[in-house]
Amino acid sequence: MATKEEWTSLFETVVGRKPSPQEFMKAKETGFDPSKIIEISSAERVDAAAQPQNTAAVNKTSAADDKKAKENIVLPIVSFVVSGLSLLLALLTPWKIAFTILALLGLIFAMILLIVNWKKSKKILTVIAFAAAALAFVFSLGVTAYTTFNGDWFKTVTEEPNRDKDADEDDLDDDGEDSTDINDYIDKDYQFDWTESEFTSLNVYSVSSDKSGDKVKDILKTYGKASDARISDNSLYLTYKDGNDSKTVDLTFSRRDGVYTLTSAHAYSLTDNVKTDSNYKSTWKQSDFDALKEASDSDLTAGSKWADIQKKFGNPESAVESISNYGYGDGFEKSLDVTYSDYSSSEDYLSYVSLGFKEEDGTYYLTHKYASGY
Repeated sequence: MATKEEWTSLFETVVGRKPSPQEFMKAKETGFDPSKIIEISSAERVDAAAQPQNTAAVNKTSAADDKKAKENIVLPIVSFVVSGLSLLLALLTPWKIAFTILALLGLIFAMILLIVNWKKSKKILTVIAFAAAALAFVFSLGVTAYTTFNGDWFKTVTEEPNRDKDADEDDLDDDGEDSTDINDYIDKDYQFDWTESEFTSLNVYSVSSDKSGDKVKDILKTYGKASDARISDNSLYLTYKDGNDSKTVDLTFSRRDGVYTLTSAHAYSLTDNVKTDSNYKSTWKQSDFDALKEASDSDLTAGSKWADIQKKFGNPESAVESISNYGYGDGFEKSLDVTYSDYSSSEDYLSYVSLGFKEEDGTYYLTHKYASGY
């Protein structure tokens, strides 16, 4: 046997390095037997080599566990998405059968997930996904079956919307008296969509022929509630206008036996037939203005034609085209008011010209004129 100093020196000579604490303890157990030096140093190398392998095995096991945990979360989420999309598309699109089949496939997928994860402790998300898939399939199947036998239900998004806008059925009961609550006739979110043909198709009460006018309930059903309304005595006034107040429809109703019927109708600027020029420069001379002919009460066609005036003097600065029916039996009358104004014009030209026209057989004839300034 050797002393520990001798054993340490001999270890360094044989192995080429100093002994580790573990090797020193093993040498002490052998009584510092020099013959055990090779055995002790070899055992240390084996332990060092085994440690990385053990670490790698642990890491590999941990990675596998993480992968399984992610699968337990991701796959149920995929099932949720498939089920939700299937139900939504079955409700909103005309291809209901196709998306009902997709919902069925989603249910099968969720069922497989549930079977695979049944014995695992963390399967709550899978159970919920299966329940959601089952509900999505049942609802999709119900919608498909209902729409198959009831074709008028669940209109597709491409179908033209009903123009019965915001008119409550209780307010429009045909058998009851018309409401006197002004709020029943107003829609603050009204979107203007009147056309000239729609306006001129209205039936206005005629004094001369005793022609009955449209009921306010029928107007509301077809065109919706108005932008504004007011009630005065037995009269109801409805105003439909766009956001810029450039296009307007005014309707007046009279109350008879509890029912409001249309007695007059007025519309302004429903079309853009007359173009305007905000930068108009006057070319009007007094002689031009004097040459204009105003129509007589007996002969409208005696007036100067708007088409000729526009051709010679161009587009006016402003123009308002209106349609009116006062219920006197004359039907709808169209009129046009235009203004030529240029206050920066030279003294050779008129700075302001106002002209009014009435329409007959598609042609506007001058009925009144006014001019000022040089």
